[in-house]
Amino acid sequence: MKKLVVLLVFLLLVFSVSASVTLRQGEVYEMSGKEFIIESIKSDMIKVNVDGIKNIINLNEEKEVNGIDIYVSEIFYVDEAEERTVAVSLTLAFYCGDGNCDEGETKENCCNDCGCDDDFVCSDSVCKSEAQVAQEEAEASAKSADKCEDDSDCDDNDPATEDVCLSKPGQGNYCLNMPPLCKTDIECDDDDSCTVDRCVDNDCVNAKVTDYIDCLKKYKGSEEILKETSQEITKETLEEEVSEKVQKQAGFFSKMINLFLNIFK
Repeated sequence: MKKLVVLLVFLLLVFSVSASVTLRQGEVYEMSGKEFIIESIKSDMIKVNVDGIKNIINLNEEKEVNGIDIYVSEIFYVDEAEERTVAVSLTLAFYCGDGNCDEGETKENCCNDCGCDDDFVCSDSVCKSEAQVAQEEAEASAKSADKCEDDSDCDDNDPATEDVCLSKPGQGNYCLNMPPLCKTDIECDDDDSCTVDRCVDNDCVNAKVTDYIDCLKKYKGSEEILKETSQEITKETLEEEVSEKVQKQAGFFSKMINLFLNIFK
């Protein structure tokens, strides 16, 4: 019986620190006190925000962002921004809320376990002053009172944001003012040496360099080349290329041997 209880506790901990969810652009997901937001969805990448820390994650890529390991498994991309969805697997890099201030946990990312400085309180896993907590509660109350029927009701007079009216089960409609995907080129860095990253009209464009295949050969291994350019290059292509190089080298040495034989005839 004791072993069964331990097993149940373990399973509860596992399921509380990991989740596989499908979210829309702009949707918010809370995980152990952390607020995870899908700020923008592109055809092959997403921009996420975890408690104010932002990052870009490519399709089939895994990254750790502010204490959450995020894996992007599938993207459903359409022209209408509010209809775009992404399937992600989320796992806490550490478990915040077990009462222990473990390695990787600090008062900045887990005040529930590590506490706060004097005159601050832990609210939503963040250390805040009492005045700040009171102000946020008042703003949240005022915002919840604002309902919307369509996107035009959510105009915040900021041309850089995308204003949409969303619906949440049990809470009715609410406004979401999504910030632009980027403002500078550096925010569009996809960690790929073979693309040119640009921010165009507040949107990321990651264009392949002219000599894309040659660039992949220089910076990445054969398996990466096959993975990223499956229609442009195959294993047979690589084997033919290697075979051709070997034949050229063999031909060169053969010519050198014949040259010396002719000299000493």
